[in-house]
Amino acid sequence: MNAPQKLALQIKLPTADRRMEPYALSAPRDFPAQQTQAFNRVAFAAAHVVPDPLATKDPWLEAAVDWERTIAWGEGGYYCRLFLNVAGREPEGTVAADDYERVRTELKEKLEALGDERGRPIGTVAHRPEELYEVRNGIVPDLMVYFGDLYWRSIGQVGTDTVHVFENDTGPDDANHAHEGLYVLVAEGVEAGRSEERSLLDIAPTLLALLGEPLPPEMEGESLV
Repeated sequence: MNAPQKLALQIKLPTADRRMEPYALSAPRDFPAQQTQAFNRVAFAAAHVVPDPLATKDPWLEAAVDWERTIAWGEGGYYCRLFLNVAGREPEGTVAADDYERVRTELKEKLEALGDERGRPIGTVAHRPEELYEVRNGIVPDLMVYFGDLYWRSIGQVGTDTVHVFENDTGPDDANHAHEGLYVLVAEGVEAGRSEERSLLDIAPTLLALLGEPLPPEMEGESLV
């Protein structure tokens, strides 16, 4: 029986100086067991993110993104904070200012139409921040996405090869935030027991009232005391 013939295959690979060079494939050898977890937890898991094949970063430790070809990215967690790569706003922006609203609307519609792993509707809502908050400070996302009324969450992983996952890199995790919070208030004139539902905007006026401080006229909400 003849010995197996070695195939003289070549592929092109990027070099450190960002050129493409031919690379001759060597004979097979043993490799460590395949990594079963996603690479890093930097949350660039939204649609339209393009990896940079010429980056010199280690994919196990750092995310390498080709920003010049990337339209949007999402920072995950319990809900998704989605950012568009807007020209003139981001260092390597790709979305023109006059195309911003069209792209944002397209992403909003596609995310809200996204169903569960069987294609069933789950009631995802993508909010424009200006529709929720009259004043916006800091680094404001372009969309705030609540998947499945918070019965689904936005993961902070890449490399899963699927839209839906049922555990993160540490195992199963079905915990999420709820829409409603809770408060405990002990103060003069406040009756013991469960009280009525109040707005989050009422917390700051309550704290100022307890401290004996005046309420700014522009402040929203009402004191609980």
